[in-house]
Amino acid sequence: KLMLGTQPLTFTGYVSFSAAVQVVVDNGSFGIEVLNSPDPFLGIELTSVNGNPGSSTFFENLLTTLIKDNLLAQFAGSALGGFPLPEIDLGALTGLPGAATLKILPADVQNQFGYYILRGDIDGQ
Repeated sequence: KLMLGTQPLTFTGYVSFSAAVQVVVDNGSFGIEVLNSPDPFLGIELTSVNGNPGSSTFFENLLTTLIKDNLLAQFAGSALGGFPLPEIDLGALTGLPGAATLKILPADVQNQFGYYILRGDIDGQ
């Protein structure tokens, strides 16, 4: 909750962010890592602050500084979430009896010619 003195600060607006990222494998899942960059783009446009459409420039600059100095520094160099690959139910696909499944265990990701290639092992049960 943001406060302006004793008043709650409410605003409406838009935020856009652009930074270099790479796809990584982390603990058997793949994720996206935000790379350290000297000056990532962060655009904030507030359309109103506490219902007043004319008082946004100061707060846009304040929020931009706070987000760049604090929030973005926490994301840089670490994977954002992990996305496990789903198992493939071979029994449902082929009509085989039982619970035959196929699972990809990712080991690493490489970028070749603009395409990401996920390499790993296959675990079948």
